[in-house]
Amino acid sequence: MDESPLSWISTEKEPIFRVSVRSYHSYRVFPERRVIYVPPERWYPYTAYGLRYMLAGDYDGGFLLHAGAVSGGNGAILFVGRSGSGKTRAVGSALRRGFVYMGEDMVVLRDGKVFMHIPFTLSPPEFVRQDRPRRICFIRYSPGAYPVILRLSPARAMPLLLEQIFNLGSVFSRVRELEGMLEEMDILYAMYSDFSEVEETCLY
Repeated sequence: MDESPLSWISTEKEPIFRVSVRSYHSYRVFPERRVIYVPPERWYPYTAYGLRYMLAGDYDGGFLLHAGAVSGGNGAILFVGRSGSGKTRAVGSALRRGFVYMGEDMVVLRDGKVFMHIPFTLSPPEFVRQDRPRRICFIRYSPGAYPVILRLSPARAMPLLLEQIFNLGSVFSRVRELEGMLEEMDILYAMYSDFSEVEETCLY
C-alpha cells in the first residue's frame, strides 16, 4: 500500500505538515516521490497542491491545466506558464482592472469551456465558476530581457499547452478537443522583464 500523501510528523520544536507527491509530466508519470515539509500555518495551500497531484493520476473529467484565469464578461483569459512565470501576479493585476477571478494556479478545460479548480489562495470577493475562453497568454519571466510579444498559431501553441497539463496521460485520446479550443482563441506569447508588458499585452 502506498504511503499517505498528506501527514503530520513531530519534531523537537513543533509539528510539521508533510506532503508527499508524485511528479507529473505531460507525457509520463514518474514514480519517485517528492517530499515537502511545511510549517503548520501554511497547511492549506500545500494540502491543495497535494490534492492536485493526487487528482492528476486518475482525473478524466477534463484537462487539468497549470494556469491562472480571469473572466472579463466576454470570455476568459488564461495565463499559462511554469512556476515562477507570474500567473498569480497576472491574475491579481487583472482583478484590480475589474476582471473576475477564476483561478491562479490550476483550471480545467472541458467541453469548450474553462472551469475553476483548486488550489486558490487569493480569496477574491467574487468569482466565476466557468466561462468560454477567448484568449490564452503563455507568459515567461526573463529578468533584464527585451520584451518579446508573439501571436501564435494553434499548431505552435499546442506543444506549450501540452507541457502544462497534469493529467494528459489519462486523456491523451482527447487532444483533438484541445485543438478545437485553440482554434477559437486569441493566442499570445509574452516574454517579459517588466510586468506592465504582460498587462498591456494580455488584458485588453
